[in-house]
Amino acid sequence: MKKALLIIIVLIFLVSAFSFGEVRKGGALGLEGIGGWSYGYGGLGGTALTFKFPKLPIMWAADFGFGFGWFHVGATADWWMMNNQISGPFYWYWGLGIFGGIWTGGYLDVAFGGRVPVGFQFWLFELTSVPSNLELFLEFAPSVGVRLGSSTGLHFSLPVALGGRWWF
Repeated sequence: MKKALLIIIVLIFLVSAFSFGEVRKGGALGLEGIGGWSYGYGGLGGTALTFKFPKLPIMWAADFGFGFGWFHVGATADWWMMNNQISGPFYWYWGLGIFGGIWTGGYLDVAFGGRVPVGFQFWLFELTSVPSNLELFLEFAPSVGVRLGSSTGLHFSLPVALGGRWWF
């Protein structure tokens, strides 16, 4: 199982070298609020720190959350396959990603799997000839994976994030 996860991570890094359609090439740092639903855990709530390293087209996030009697710590890595302008300062993107996390609350579960982030961006202060560095976004990321621990089985979730990022 560890070998399979390592192979997936290495493949994402290799494929990310050939990213296309990314609007901003630099790094980014942001904060987002997370809500949504997760099978077996009910409602989701929490926050995440998002970041992107320059020249690497993967958007990373470290998150923590809470729900009805549980606590969660996790991480995501998303490779944006496409990022296109809708009109003016409005853009949208979609990608492929992975997630992993630990849930506790009278039990201990570990989950990991894949996700498909789809987001809508609004660039504040976007001028016709000068790109903005401040982004507001709304993202949906349907996720499916495996959950191990007190409730072993398939893991389904639909996290929804609203946040902002500063690009540099």
